Amino acid sequence: MKGKIIKSISGVFFIESEENVYEAKQLGSFKKLKMKPLVGDIANFVEKDGSYLIESIEERKNELIRPIVANVDNLLIVMTISTPSINLLLLDKFLVMAEYNHIRPIIIINKKDIKIDELIYNMYKNIGYDVFETSIYDDESIHKVLEEIKGQTSVLSGPSGVGKSSIMNYLNKNKLIKTQEISMKLNKGKQTTRSVQLYSIDETTSIIDTPGFTSLELDFLQEEDELKNYIREFNKYKNKCRFASCAHINEPDCEIKKQLEEENISHIRYKNYLLMYEEIKAKRRY
Repeated sequence: MKGKIIKSISGVFFIESEENVYEAKQLGSFKKLKMKPLVGDIANFVEKDGSYLIESIEERKNELIRPIVANVDNLLIVMTISTPSINLLLLDKFLVMAEYNHIRPIIIINKKDIKIDELIYNMYKNIGYDVFETSIYDDESIHKVLEEIKGQTSVLSGPSGVGKSSIMNYLNKNKLIKTQEISMKLNKGKQTTRSVQLYSIDETTSIIDTPGFTSLELDFLQEEDELKNYIREFNKYKNKCRFASCAHINEPDCEIKKQLEEENISHIRYKNYLLMYEEIKAKRRY
C-alpha cells in the first residue's frame, strides 16, 4: 500500500491512503537506513500480523529541518507587527531556508486589524517576495492566500501567538483547531499546535500545521560565504563586485555596499545578513 504521512508521534506514523488513515511503524530493515519518515513523505507500507509497517519512502523533492517536513511547495511564514512584535531576523532566516531548499516563501503579516507597517510590507514586496496582510476578521484577506496555494502542499510556520491556528481554522473549516488568547502578562502567544500535522484542504491542496518557535539555526549552511547566495536582492548585483569571493562586508569595490549606500538595498536586511553571517562563522569555529 502507498499513502502520505500526515502525522507522527513517538515513532508512530499516521498514513492517509484512499480516504483511510493507518497507524504504522518502521520496518526493522528500513529503520537501519537511519532515514526517519517525515510528515509529507509518500510511504510504502504493508500489513503484518494485524499491524502496519513502513517498508520505504518515495524519493523526496525537498526536506526542511525546522519545521521538519518533506515534499512541500510553499513555506507560509506567518508574522505579526505587534502582539507578538515582529522578529525580522527570524523572518529573514526563514527566507534563507526557503531559498536554499528551492521552496517558494510566502510572507503572511497577520492581525492587520491590530497593526500594519507599510515600511516592512513594501521592503519585502520590493525585493520580490509574495506578501499578504491578513486578519481573521477579513475573510477575503485569508481567501487570497488560499487561492495562491491551491493545488499545492504548503507548510505553515512562524512564532507562537501569531495566529497560525486561527488561519488554519479558516482554511480548514472541517477540522477546527483549538485557539488560545494572547498572554498579556508575557506578551507572547500561547502555543496551541503541539505536533506537525498535514491537513487536506481539498483534493489537491494540503497545509502542514506546525508548532510555533522563536529561533532557527542555519545548520544547513556549512560555510558563512554560502549565505550571500540566498539573499535574494544580492542576486541582482551578482558578479559586479571587484572580487568573485566578495562577502560584501569589508572588501574594496563591493557592489552590494555601493547599492546599500544608494538605498537600493535595505539597511535592515543587510544588518540581518551580517548577524546571520557571524552566527554561521561562530558555529563553524566550534
